[in-house]
Amino acid sequence: MPSNIRDPLIDTFLKHQARYFPAQWNMARFHSTYILPPTHPQSLHPALLDALCLIGCMYGPEPLRSYEAFFYARLQRSLYDCLAKADRLLDFIRASALVALYSFQRSRRVDGQNRLAAIAHFAMACGLHRIDSYDLNPANFSLLTPPASLVELGDMIHTWWSLFYFDQFVALVLHLPCTIPLDDKIVTTMWPCAFQDYANGYAAYMSYSSLSTLYSLDQDSNARLSAYDNVYAFRAKSCAMFYRVVLLEASSKEGTNVAYDARVAICVISQLTETMVSYRQHVCPTFKMRNNEVAHDSALVLSMMLAYGASIRLLHLFADDDKSAYQQRLDTARACVKLAAETSGTNMQGLLTLSVLLPWHSSYEVLAWELIRLTESGQIAAAAEVRADLDQLMDAYITIAKHYSTMSFRNRADFQKLAKFNIHPEEFAKLP
Repeated sequence: MPSNIRDPLIDTFLKHQARYFPAQWNMARFHSTYILPPTHPQSLHPALLDALCLIGCMYGPEPLRSYEAFFYARLQRSLYDCLAKADRLLDFIRASALVALYSFQRSRRVDGQNRLAAIAHFAMACGLHRIDSYDLNPANFSLLTPPASLVELGDMIHTWWSLFYFDQFVALVLHLPCTIPLDDKIVTTMWPCAFQDYANGYAAYMSYSSLSTLYSLDQDSNARLSAYDNVYAFRAKSCAMFYRVVLLEASSKEGTNVAYDARVAICVISQLTETMVSYRQHVCPTFKMRNNEVAHDSALVLSMMLAYGASIRLLHLFADDDKSAYQQRLDTARACVKLAAETSGTNMQGLLTLSVLLPWHSSYEVLAWELIRLTESGQIAAAAEVRADLDQLMDAYITIAKHYSTMSFRNRADFQKLAKFNIHPEEFAKLP
């Protein structure tokens, strides 16, 4: 592939890398392998390069966009070649996840679902779901080349959790079951650390921690931040808890008593939220939208939003009979709105992804019912405060609709449900 075509497309992709969670890896290693000749065993496989170029075509200047169909066809061949020769299969997994995401973005939902399910199964067959130590020669890797360094192992761990999040998110949005089971007996891969913690060796000194921590109350909420307290782990944990809440809701509707599991989940989410708030105060008390911080801050915002949304939905189970649960749900909805207002202001839209709509809907619904209750009981001042919160959230909806202007919002069932409260009829009617 001529470098005068490839290099600009790769550069374009890297500018938008924050949106593409299957493509998050140690950047120093990426650049060092990128410059290697294609015949070098440590170089990036052509399938991964083709996937990056394909996505680069979506954002590049007009002359380069014309190559999109070319790279899509080329990618199918390079993926086949990669799998047929069992050559650099980690790159195959990454490239396949990226093309699945590409298919969703191009409104090829069925293709995206099929590709995502297939690559999730393949990643598990390769053992990515069972990286439970920092041993560089794990017995679980029957197909993958063992990592040569802690940095390479870290990239494998990140690949797994990015795929895990992708699978969970699609399941939540499309109301489908996950391909990857939310089972701590099956998924034992350690939470991801920050990339620099693999590079400096700090990660190797961390004790084991994985999905099982989301089912336990044996966590010290006063403990100092650890290497597992980072935006990549936060995102995986928050999304996993949101999906777990959906499962608990479904079981409750079927008549199963989920009170104990729900109480445990509320405590776990509360501890996770406290940790993320502490992390934010320590690392980024304000979002400055610097180029090298957008991916980090965007992941943190999403993680906090998902935790708020999961907590709200769990508290639905108790709020009718428990005044403290009712108030906690209301406070959580307001915290979600406060973060939404902060991150949807001028020049902040880059921090928001469509995933935030899930917790926003829950927050709007809670506040709408509270507004109705306060209005009917004649508490005018309190109702005005809640209305102000709802107005802020509506402004955030308008902002994200402008940012993703090619998508349809108004005709979505979740938006139509909120519009029935008739609090913002004109605003909902103007959404694309």
